[in-house]
Amino acid sequence: MLVTLYYPCEEIGQKTHRIRSLMRDVFMDGPIPGMCVKNKNGDWQCNSLSNLGYFPSNNLSISFRIPVKKLNREGVVDIYPSITAAANANFLTPSGMRYRIIHHIQYDGCWFEYDK
Repeated sequence: MLVTLYYPCEEIGQKTHRIRSLMRDVFMDGPIPGMCVKNKNGDWQCNSLSNLGYFPSNNLSISFRIPVKKLNREGVVDIYPSITAAANANFLTPSGMRYRIIHHIQYDGCWFEYDK
């Protein structure tokens, strides 16, 4: 999530920041070389301090992918390794898939959940 701050001096004007970067700078230990701040549960919209943590910046690609399962009334239809894979297989965008998971939206008798 992004926020735009307006500064009173004309040289800077306005600047856009990530919420988690502001949380890191204000409430955590600030930037640490080789580390980045990520959401612990993988939900980029949940920026509470308890959900943010430092992680090595070289170890982010696969470990933060959360499996997604597609369900219907009979049970599990399919399991995907990530939101992106689930979105591609079902002709959706990753943000559309994330929205369906968070809001429990049912379409054609199927819905999606995180596989925990």
